[in-house]
Amino acid sequence: MFRKEHVGGDSHGISYWYEDDEMVGHRLYKEIRKFEVKKAKSKGSQVPLNASYQWETVASNFDEFQDVSRKERLLKKQHGQAPS
Repeated sequence: MFRKEHVGGDSHGISYWYEDDEMVGHRLYKEIRKFEVKKAKSKGSQVPLNASYQWETVASNFDEFQDVSRKERLLKKQHGQAPS
């Protein structure tokens, strides 16, 4: 069964999903959502035109998971947040 667990995301339309499958093992995926919008006739309104979704495998082994974790800690440090 293809089942993923949503583990986070950001305000730029990127979501992260974790999969623990007996056949493929542990994997971390990145889902990138892009939306095209058109301004509507009403002031301040927007009408969605098109949505696209792109999936990338971010990590599929222990070293890749460590690399993702290290990069996330660096990003938090750059933005002045304490690492978790």
